[in-house]
Amino acid sequence: MDRYSVIVIGSGPGGYTAAISLAKFVGTSHELPLLLIEEKKIGGVCLNEGCIPTKTILASCEILKDIKRAKEFGVLWERSPDLDKSVARDASPNTPNVRGDFETIFKRGEQIASRSRRGLTSLIEKNNIKIISGRARFIEPKTIEVNGDRFKGDSIIIATGSKPLIPKSFKSENTLTSSDALSLRNSPESLLIIGGGAIGVEFASIFNALDTKVILVEQMEQLLPDLPDKEAADLVKTALEKQGVKVMTGKRVSRIEAKSIYLDSGEKIEASKVLCAIGRIPNSSHLCAKGTSASGGDGIEKIGIELDNNGNIKVDEYMQTNIEDIYAVGDVTGPPLLAYKASSEAIVASKNISGHNSKMDYRVIPNCIFSSPEIAWVGQLEGPKQGRFPYAANSKAFYTLQRTGFVKVVADKNGIVIGMEIVGKNASELIIIGTIAIKNKIKARDLGDIAYIHPTLSESLREAFWDIDKKAIHKL
Repeated sequence: MDRYSVIVIGSGPGGYTAAISLAKFVGTSHELPLLLIEEKKIGGVCLNEGCIPTKTILASCEILKDIKRAKEFGVLWERSPDLDKSVARDASPNTPNVRGDFETIFKRGEQIASRSRRGLTSLIEKNNIKIISGRARFIEPKTIEVNGDRFKGDSIIIATGSKPLIPKSFKSENTLTSSDALSLRNSPESLLIIGGGAIGVEFASIFNALDTKVILVEQMEQLLPDLPDKEAADLVKTALEKQGVKVMTGKRVSRIEAKSIYLDSGEKIEASKVLCAIGRIPNSSHLCAKGTSASGGDGIEKIGIELDNNGNIKVDEYMQTNIEDIYAVGDVTGPPLLAYKASSEAIVASKNISGHNSKMDYRVIPNCIFSSPEIAWVGQLEGPKQGRFPYAANSKAFYTLQRTGFVKVVADKNGIVIGMEIVGKNASELIIIGTIAIKNKIKARDLGDIAYIHPTLSESLREAFWDIDKKAIHKL
């Protein structure tokens, strides 16, 4: 039986980050090699079926939207008779008759993912990490079986991720998961999306831009129900509706029969395809060999690892399970299901395995929804002091026609930043300033006194920091 210093199960953002950071933290001081086990494709869901392909597709959709607004920038187009006019949403001579090539755009998402996967595989191998393809199962706490072979690990990191949740009543020949949707080669005539969370909203933006009639159904009264700020959620809802998406909140799908979708209210909706985006469940139910325990079964709990009521692996602030030297990171430990949260947890686990004392700090894990406009937030969104600045008053937002949105900063009574929310263009890029501020307990006035390049969207942050003391320069 081969023995390894650490065995990492799963190669998504949590798994590959753990393996590479372990190679750097303990590889030179440990005699035993590192092992990374992956059942499917290197990079996990994020690289192959999530973050990378969807954001690649969204980038194409954003370009398409900008082209359709070209006249507002003074760019004139000649209408082309070669394009199929039936797909044009706006027959006005002021709008260029352009459309997205669905198949090419989606294939590009796959190509970018494939290229990234090759690069990541090379990076892992150059760090002298052995990769084995296959499903890993625990035989006992520190013994793993893959393809009939057994391996012993001094420490184990479980990073097996999650998978889409689809209730039986939603299953039909026309029901898609987010992964299935990325495999489509033609834009469906109509698409009903169940679930108005981040995934549902992002796919609504994608398919709407590519000329599919989209209906988005969310059972809660608020779109993006996990978003703590209703104002921001309503802003995105309004934006989607202006783009042509039909948004139905406070409605619940009861069952699906082929192309017919039935709501609890008795309404019946017809759609070519249905995308189920109501959530994900942890991949923890098949991590043990059958019959490992006296009671049989193959759940991870059979070797004594504790789970919560939703099947998530319980971990402490060091990312360790209740069994010594067994760690878990990423989606398999529960929400929030974020790639960068998994990466951060992986580094914490790796440091602890290598003898450092590292704790996970969830206060400084930002959230982002790649809607249009984007929403990003970190920390507390309510507090003693608040500063706010609208995108519409920012020079760059104004001349680039990205005026929808705002920056909100929350500080404690001493003016130290404890939270930030950004709605608008590049929110996902700008939120890092708030994350750094919270991590380092920086006062808003100190961040306001820094020189910001003009004209940039980042100046909106400066104004919001100043507004904590009601001293914003460009705000009435």
